[in-house]
Amino acid sequence: MAPVLPRTKLGTLEFFETRLPVWGEAPAAIGLRPLDVTQLTALTEAARAAHDEAERLRAQAKAATEAANIAARALREKGAGMVAVIKAHAEHKNDPNIYASAQINPPTPATQRAPLGAPGKPVLARPVLNPDGSVTLRWSARHAKPSTGAYFVVVREIGGALAPEIIGDAPGRSFTDRTLPRGAHSATYMIIPKRGSYAGDASARVTVQFGVDGLSEGAGAMRLAREVA
Repeated sequence: MAPVLPRTKLGTLEFFETRLPVWGEAPAAIGLRPLDVTQLTALTEAARAAHDEAERLRAQAKAATEAANIAARALREKGAGMVAVIKAHAEHKNDPNIYASAQINPPTPATQRAPLGAPGKPVLARPVLNPDGSVTLRWSARHAKPSTGAYFVVVREIGGALAPEIIGDAPGRSFTDRTLPRGAHSATYMIIPKRGSYAGDASARVTVQFGVDGLSEGAGAMRLAREVA
């Protein structure tokens, strides 16, 4: 059975506001006492007044919050511009005392800044076998802009017969291996991210197999249907 009274405060208020005029016309006919109807009417009016006041205060608070946000943005914009002027003046005069006079922290010298660590772990894309027999590797990595000193070391292992060796490095995110030995059946590559003396997590190993019919992937190997020239 559905409840008679609404579950919300506003719903309850509107429920009685619409019914009390009817109940007040002939309360005895519906089993009510006039005094009870009078008391309920007073409670309903008090609830309406409280509701309307709460709505007014909410609207006022929302407007006050928006006004505060606008004022804070204006303050920050103007203040930031003035701080920039002070910094520019200090740099132009080459006088660090200006920062002290303005009670502003001077910029941290580059030599004192915390050094950047290694770039993020490279994620290798599918290698490309070029018509000249070379293999192009491409990868993605976080925090790896060349301007920050990031670069990548490329490690290769030929057919599992030779020990892994570094075959080059790249400041960007691609490298073409043009030194594959003739007759190699496969080559496994790994990319190591570096910045200065910091080395990050190496990429997953990817194996390129040459001279295999079809094109498939599995167990980390990437089979390419062309032979190396």
